[in-house]
Amino acid sequence: MNVAATHDSPRLSTSLYNKNLYKYQDKPSDNPDYKINKPDELTRKEQELLLIHQFTFIGAPHIWNGDEVGMWGADDPDCRKPMVWSDMKYDDEKVNYDPEKTRPVDQVKPDTALLDFYKKLVAMRKANPVLANGSLEFIIVDDKKMVLAYSRKLGNDEIITVFNRSDMAQSVSLPVKGSGTYRNLLYNGQNNIKVIESGVRLTLEPLTAIVLKRN
Repeated sequence: MNVAATHDSPRLSTSLYNKNLYKYQDKPSDNPDYKINKPDELTRKEQELLLIHQFTFIGAPHIWNGDEVGMWGADDPDCRKPMVWSDMKYDDEKVNYDPEKTRPVDQVKPDTALLDFYKKLVAMRKANPVLANGSLEFIIVDDKKMVLAYSRKLGNDEIITVFNRSDMAQSVSLPVKGSGTYRNLLYNGQNNIKVIESGVRLTLEPLTAIVLKRN
């Protein structure tokens, strides 16, 4: 089981929004500076990276109900807010734990773009059994550049996932065997990447990842 959030932890997006230890001062009653508003765009990029990892790594991905539509919230009880549905209208969220402090006013509604991203990841995993049953080999672990790459293999199938966690574009050379091409399973562009001199060379923008499947 690969669990990114549960009913006993802050929402996934809120955990990434607040860079503190797991289950330590993870709600405003314990930490008055804990951010309970809707996470920002930087957090969204980090969340997408984590989800790509969750769905391409070993183990079965599990989703806490509501994370897929962008719900946010601190530790119990905020992680158990009522589910947000597309056919219901909700009041804006603006109440703060400390009435002396202000917080941004957030519109409460399903994040359909994030839901589509989850659907794409689910479809990719279901269409490629190698992601569920394949072996795992780390290809690049570069802490300085904040680049990670690993391969999943099953029979003749191979999928390589590459992450750039840094805030700078990074050039990556993947040492792979054989010739041929790889295609990008998640995003448009960078399709049919060629293997040159037993390697794959590509550039990843900041806070991005790519999932490559050998043709």
